[in-house]
This record gives sequence, C-alpha cells and structure tokens, in this order.
Amino acid sequence: MNNKLIIHINSPSKLSELIAVMSSLTETDYVSIDTEFFRVTNFYPKLYLVQLCINDCCYLVDPISEIDLKAFYQALVSCKAKFLFFSCREDLEILAFECEKQQLTPKLPKKCVDVQLLMAFLNIAHQKGLQSTISEYLGIELKKDQTCSDWSLRPLTEEQVSYACEDVIYLKPLYEHLISLVDPSDVRLKWFFLEMEICKEQACKEFSPDDCYKSIPQAGLLNIKQLNLLKCLCKMRALTAMENDEALNRVITTKALCAIAQKRKLSFKTLLDCGMKIGAVKAYGEQVVTWFNQALKLPLDPQIELPYDFVLYQKDDAIAYKNLKKQLKALSHEKNICPELLSNKNLCNDYFYKLHYGQTPILQNSWYLECVGKIELNYQA
Repeated sequence: MNNKLIIHINSPSKLSELIAVMSSLTETDYVSIDTEFFRVTNFYPKLYLVQLCINDCCYLVDPISEIDLKAFYQALVSCKAKFLFFSCREDLEILAFECEKQQLTPKLPKKCVDVQLLMAFLNIAHQKGLQSTISEYLGIELKKDQTCSDWSLRPLTEEQVSYACEDVIYLKPLYEHLISLVDPSDVRLKWFFLEMEICKEQACKEFSPDDCYKSIPQAGLLNIKQLNLLKCLCKMRALTAMENDEALNRVITTKALCAIAQKRKLSFKTLLDCGMKIGAVKAYGEQVVTWFNQALKLPLDPQIELPYDFVLYQKDDAIAYKNLKKQLKALSHEKNICPELLSNKNLCNDYFYKLHYGQTPILQNSWYLECVGKIELNYQA
C-alpha cells in the first residue's frame, strides 16, 4: 500500500477534523469511498466501517464506536466534491439507510461516480472487479485476503486496515486514467452521469412489502389464484423479516415461494419439498403454514398486478421479447457501450410490463431514450 496517512475516526475530535476537511472541499475535489458491512443473516445492513480517501489521507470512520456520527452524515450529503465508488449499489443503499436513520435530506452525496459502471459505459468491461482493474490499468497488485474477515471486531488488524485503505486509495488515479481515455464531449459520459442519478434514486427508494411478489423469479408462471397467494406470502415474509431483522431467505427461501404458491395444502414436509431450507422451516415453518391457510381464505383480487417477468412466459410475446434484446444489443454495439447496459433482463421485462399498463418504459426515458430512440416492435400490449 502507498504511504498514506491513516486516521481512525473514533473520537469527537478526530470526527471534527474530518468534517472540517470535507466542508472545505469544492466541486473539483474528490472523495474516494467504500464501506464494510454485513447483511447475510439480517434484513437491515450492519455497517462496520466507512473508508474515505481525500488527497493523501485515508480516514476510517468507525460506526460502531460510541461517537455520534450524525455530523459525519450531514457533511457527507452536503459535501461538494465528487464521491468515487467502485460497484456502488450496496454502498449507496447502506449510506442512504444510515442517513435515513438520521432523518437527513438528501440521503446521499450530490455527485456520485461509480468507476466500475463508468467502464461499462466506455465499453471497457462489465462488472470487472476492483483487483483486476487496478492490476490492468495501474499495474498494482492488491491483496483480497480480508474480504470475508470479521469487521465487527475491534481493534481492526493491520491487515484489515491495509485492505480497507487499498479499496479507496487507488480510485482517484483509476478514475482519472479512465477519463483520459475519452473525449470530454463524448455523449457516453453524459449518459453515465444521468445513470448515476438513477442509481441514487433507486438506492433511496422505499422498500414496499406489498410489491415484493412482483420481482420473485418465475412468478410469471402462476395463475391469478396462485399469484394472490404469492403476494400474501411475500408481504408476510417481508414484514416478519423487517420486524425481526432477519434476512428474507431465512424466513422463506426465495426459490421455494412459487412452488409453495402452487400448492393446495401445506405442511412441514411440503415446505421442504418446495425447496425451503431446513433452518427456515424450523424457525418459521409453522407461521408459513398459517399464512398460507389465511391467504386461501382471502377474497381473490382478479385485477392483481402482474409480476415483472410475466412476459417471459407468454408464448405470443416470446418473439417480440427476443427481437427487443436483439435490437438493444445491436444498438449497444453501435453506441460503443457494454450490451448489458441496455439488453439486460430487468430493462426488457420493464419495457413490456410498462407497455402492458400503459406506462412509459425505462428504455423510453432519460438517457435511454436518447441512446436507443423510439423502439419499434411488432408488438401489441
């Protein structure tokens, strides 16, 4: 690791120093940022470390220390600098969650830059890892032996501190190198920054237990009765997970949900047969059976909204779906961006879903519309 100054933010005085630095930054400055967190068994993320690199200094902010970090999050969202991330989706969600707890508005920094996403817009690579990217473009080999270490323990080991700092100290030179490869007037940069605003909006979006069923894989295979049952199960799973701070999969295993919704009767054995993990059955099996029986007695909603993947299972729409993906891949090649930015499953599903409900698809909004133009398909919603 470079000989960077490392400051542990674990006291009010150190926190004040960091806030003063962040407050002094301008639009031309950069803050490289990353987080260490745990979310495997919990619904809500447990944040254990926020690492920042500003100029030649690394700041390790300790969320599990006894200091009040509200002023830090206030400085974070009001800072004028560009915040550099690498693969930022979870980082944005966690930071927005922490700012929400502090009742702050806005919940994220004004200018966020995901260096990994930028590479996709420049057609360099899609979701390439930080270690291999830094190795290729900066000629620096990073150790990743602390990825699965326990970040809740204090004090942090020297290896953990080194790992945490290396995740941020190279982001600025990496970003500057990538930006140097493209003309500042390149329209792809404009599209990238518009997409970053969309990423921020998604990270701040409120979780809706009522809509969880729509994104369950293969929900589009279910009939109306089964879909009503799935909606009830997903809502109860979400509410229970939120109340107990339990991961959704630990309440009802996601891959088992559609199989359960297709059952006429339910028991502990059928839960296992449906693919629900034994630990979830032991912890919540009785409740799941109760939810199932209660859902069967509820009035059927014949106008229930369809799941997002419904079009995948409509024979008449299969050709239109394939044609859309083909068009989008061709446009990606023409615009010199990674195909995954346009032709991914979520965007294609959204296109047909929104048309079905008379809404404007994502692909016909914001930078997407400028990129792909008006989509012409032989398709009747």
